[in-house]
Amino acid sequence: MSFSFNLREQIIIGAALLVLITVIFGVFVFKPQFDKFNDARKRQEQEIQEQNARKEELKNLKDAKKDAAKTEARSLSLSRRMPEEADLPSILVELDNAGRETNIKVLDITPAEAITGSGYSNLPIELKIVGSFFNIADFLYKIVKLPREYTVGTVDISLAEDGYPLLEGSIKLKTFVYTPNSADTNAQSNAQSNTSQSNEKQQEQN
Repeated sequence: MSFSFNLREQIIIGAALLVLITVIFGVFVFKPQFDKFNDARKRQEQEIQEQNARKEELKNLKDAKKDAAKTEARSLSLSRRMPEEADLPSILVELDNAGRETNIKVLDITPAEAITGSGYSNLPIELKIVGSFFNIADFLYKIVKLPREYTVGTVDISLAEDGYPLLEGSIKLKTFVYTPNSADTNAQSNAQSNTSQSNEKQQEQN
């Protein structure tokens, strides 16, 4: 049995065979390779995303560590400038050392009773000193630069008994003590006072 095809039929059959071969090649050869390439590209993109996420996480951890260090440093600085205890011996030593470093003779250091504020208490201190004008100025500058917080109030100066250039000075300072519970105590006291006043008014009206 023999078949004979004219030229047109031969072209059609050849084209069909070419299409069939192309489809077979695409299904069994090209598609698996394309799928592998596509999977590899997806894995690469996923790895890049994971790597970027790890970098961002590492950056956040470093930033958090820096912020924690800054917060700790600020807290330490605040605790030094406004401690939670008066610690009078340390105050006496600190002020006396400031006098020695500026050639000021500290004759007397007299702390007064602490005055309670909202969240802190201030401790008045009076100093009696002897020194030259410029040394007194250096002494005052030294005080406000001490680790602990001090504010200078009034400064009274007069000529010393030994005469010029020595001067006698009376300096009134304030230092501070951190008392966070005092704010709650003051609020409770005010509330109790307001309640008492309200009750008294009601009794008067009755």
